[in-house]
Amino acid sequence: CIMFFVDMLSGIANLFSRSISSACFFLVFDEPVVDKEMDFLNAIKYISDKKLGLTVVKNKNNKLEGILTDGDIRRTLLKNLSIKDLKVKDVMTKTPKTIFEDDLAAKALTLMEKYSITSLICINESNEPLGIVHIHDLLKAKIA
Repeated sequence: CIMFFVDMLSGIANLFSRSISSACFFLVFDEPVVDKEMDFLNAIKYISDKKLGLTVVKNKNNKLEGILTDGDIRRTLLKNLSIKDLKVKDVMTKTPKTIFEDDLAAKALTLMEKYSITSLICINESNEPLGIVHIHDLLKAKIA
């Protein structure tokens, strides 16, 4: 009877570990999204309001165009005396780091460490953003 109980618990633990091993299990689904034609100053306010430190840039077909991060904003402010006429497309990172929806959470953490970043955009095979995977969520779940 005890062995049955231990086997049952082991099975439940294996099922749980498989379900959270996907990077997309940790998605922030309500990720901030902007259009590349948005005014840079409005994008800064939008990023501040969402409190994630970034925004995903999509096109009209829901395809990933880029990412605008706090780092992009700081670098832009350091090099530009006038930012009032800038658009998101002028300062965004056009090739953001991504992970596919069926990739493992450990891979997400490895990519974040390799590139010294805190977030990845989770995409599907059609290059459509599904959400954001943030390092804090992976670390809380003890993915390492």
